Amino acid sequence: SSYETTDRLKGSQFMSLPILSGKAFLLSDGVDLKFSEAGQAWARLPLVFNQNVRTDKGWETVRQIRVDATVFGGLAEYLTDAMPGRGELHVTGEVYTEDWEDKEGNVRTSVRMRVLSAAPAPRPAQPGRKPAAKKRPTKPQRQAVVDEVDYDDDDEIPF
Repeated sequence: SSYETTDRLKGSQFMSLPILSGKAFLLSDGVDLKFSEAGQAWARLPLVFNQNVRTDKGWETVRQIRVDATVFGGLAEYLTDAMPGRGELHVTGEVYTEDWEDKEGNVRTSVRMRVLSAAPAPRPAQPGRKPAAKKRPTKPQRQAVVDEVDYDDDDEIPF
């Protein structure tokens, strides 16, 4: 498990954290993969979730939440390849807050997320553009062939 239990929490009973799921925008230029001393892959993902409304001037952001997400293991490695730059992704994770102290000594609070699942969001089709041609499979696909069977009214099995 990627949870680290501090001495303060040992022996405590835990309540589950809330789960946030939605389409987010990755604010960094790609995913910066790192490895712990134990060799576990991990990465930080600066994300923003927006609520947009359409107005007569176009789309306008009315609410947003910035989340500093962390992803571990194979999912971190996958996102490194799948998200080479900024872009949208579908993400689900446990959300919590974390206090920290800035350079001036002020206590700040950040919204954090431990990512449970994530994948790049497909780009919507743009008007006037033809959809990209689907790639043909590299291996020939086997098709099921059903032999015609003559079913008589007798009680014999036709095999």
